[in-house]
Amino acid sequence: MLIIVIGLPGTGKSTVSKYLAEKLNTIILNADEFRAKLFNINSSEKDKIFPDSQRDAPYYAMFLEAANLIKKGSNVIIDAALYSNELVDKAKSITNNSRVIQTVCPEEIVKKRLRERMKGGEYSAGVKVYEFMKSLTEDISADIVLDTSLDWKELI
Repeated sequence: MLIIVIGLPGTGKSTVSKYLAEKLNTIILNADEFRAKLFNINSSEKDKIFPDSQRDAPYYAMFLEAANLIKKGSNVIIDAALYSNELVDKAKSITNNSRVIQTVCPEEIVKKRLRERMKGGEYSAGVKVYEFMKSLTEDISADIVLDTSLDWKELI
């Protein structure tokens, strides 16, 4: 099984992914972690918009890892801001048993979350990255759309 959790920064992708991983005993593949490993990103960098050459490479690396893990019998969650139908389709093509969950949230709540997250020590996307990714993101059809400002756990 492959669960693809998509959404803009700050909408709750990682929170939903962690919840599902505990509930379903799955492995999470996180785009930020792949990007940090691939490009040796300083964890103290904040709200950085990465060059085009670094935007999609972590996704493709995650897709390869997900295919390998699924081939070995593991269940996988991809936690990533897949912003295009092309990327989502490539992720879905890894296995016939895949579902897409899109996290959404009112913008004022997202921006508040992002400002809070920026206070931490690890890399985090802030409002600048949110606005940039929002400008790139296509209308993507998901199996489930979760508004993480509501009581979403009952919906999945």
